[in-house]
Amino acid sequence: MQLQGRNLSLTTNGEDVKLLQQKLRQLGFSIDDTEGFFDKTTFQAVHALQKEHGLPATGVVDETTAKLIGTRGDALQPKAEPAGNVKDGGKFGWLMAVLSLVPSCAPLIRICAARSG
Repeated sequence: MQLQGRNLSLTTNGEDVKLLQQKLRQLGFSIDDTEGFFDKTTFQAVHALQKEHGLPATGVVDETTAKLIGTRGDALQPKAEPAGNVKDGGKFGWLMAVLSLVPSCAPLIRICAARSG
């Protein structure tokens, strides 16, 4: 995550705060603030993340905190694989990859694998 020329702290708002909140949710934090408005729960999530990673727990998103959030958030993103060749899924590999993200689809994945093989 890159800052847009400013630190993010209580009462700031904008698209950068909205992105911050999305990243924090990806990391498992609960954000109840109005989307795009840095308020109490966004502050608490940033503070907790900083404390957890040994940074000064200020609740302010500075360059160091933004870099940490970006790195941690990126690590949660699935790595893309070439279409049609996802884990040797052949023609429907992309579909099987999507279905594998939903635990209740496991039986369907087995059926597709059996029919394509």
